[in-house]
Amino acid sequence: MPMGRYLQILIVFSIIINSCDDPITNDDPPNEDSIINLTLLWEVQYNRTSWGSNVAPTPINDSLLLFTGDNNISCVNIDSGIVVWTSSLEYAGSTIENFVFDNHAVYGIRDQDKTYAIDINDGSVLWEYELPDVQRFGFKVCASNTHFFVGTIGDSTNDYKIWKFSKQGELVDSINVPQKPWVLTEYNGYLLSGQGWTSGADFTGQITCYSTDSLKLVWNHASNGSFLSPPVFDEDRIYVGTVWWNSGITKALDINTGNPYWTNSSHGAYNMAQNEMFIFANMASAVFCVDKLTGEDIWRSNFSAPDEISNMTLLGDYLYFVNYGKLNIVEVTSGEIIYSSNGPDGASVEFVSSSEDQIFVQTSQHLYGVEPLEISEDN
Repeated sequence: MPMGRYLQILIVFSIIINSCDDPITNDDPPNEDSIINLTLLWEVQYNRTSWGSNVAPTPINDSLLLFTGDNNISCVNIDSGIVVWTSSLEYAGSTIENFVFDNHAVYGIRDQDKTYAIDINDGSVLWEYELPDVQRFGFKVCASNTHFFVGTIGDSTNDYKIWKFSKQGELVDSINVPQKPWVLTEYNGYLLSGQGWTSGADFTGQITCYSTDSLKLVWNHASNGSFLSPPVFDEDRIYVGTVWWNSGITKALDINTGNPYWTNSSHGAYNMAQNEMFIFANMASAVFCVDKLTGEDIWRSNFSAPDEISNMTLLGDYLYFVNYGKLNIVEVTSGEIIYSSNGPDGASVEFVSSSEDQIFVQTSQHLYGVEPLEISEDN
């Protein structure tokens, strides 16, 4: 075992033992003059003229797909920051919730009532398919090895659907789902839809699992709150979280049956990340570190402003987390917030994502390629 990994395990073990039943709590992000230095590698400037982006910059091989508030999709070289091509969507207010990539095709492009596949090399349209009217926030996509799936939300329960396409754009099948499919994810032959709805004064949700081959229901798991976070997977486990019910709930489920391994009722998750040992759950105004085997909280880091549209990415020993327009960096072992700032241009940070060796920070005006953080010797 590498020495660094051995020391990390010792530190984590010490935290778990010393915390007893109460997780470590971290407050008060550092001042703007933090000693953490971020090295900028390149930048791309754009104009924001309409709705902001709904999807984080997405690395695909040596490219980065960027969707901006001026209704443009751009392909950026991941090493140089050079814009390879830009494609404009016709419908002002078009939204893209997530990109799916396979071979040279990118799926998940939506322009009003159409779904597109485009060529990653030049942005040309490979095929398009017209769908019934869907609401602005009702378009989720995922893909298996052989097919592409779209979840839509229309004006009535008859429009809550999952559509199955071939990778060539042919409609293969579609099914109605019982509630709005806020999340759609594929894993090992399973298609998982996260749903949530109001029941009186409360929110109720469920995860429904379908076979990607037949679209037949495999299992259903109901819970208090709404499932809005894409789940994360580890072998036969699926980690999910709910929101909008008390503090929310985080769970580990068996991917084959939907039965719970554990339930943590202290918080839910708007989005999640994981490493070998922990789940990191973002709950608007705090980030939690949860033991993957037991579901116990290890630490929590509090932020002054709740932000339901925040996102995060994990690279190495650091969690990069957007909260209320600021990029925050959290040390994953202790939960200490070691950096908090607006974008390098002073603008609000909208999204953060990462490749294997680079961080991507998207503000309302620029996209930045950033070297993983450096800590000064004074730290």
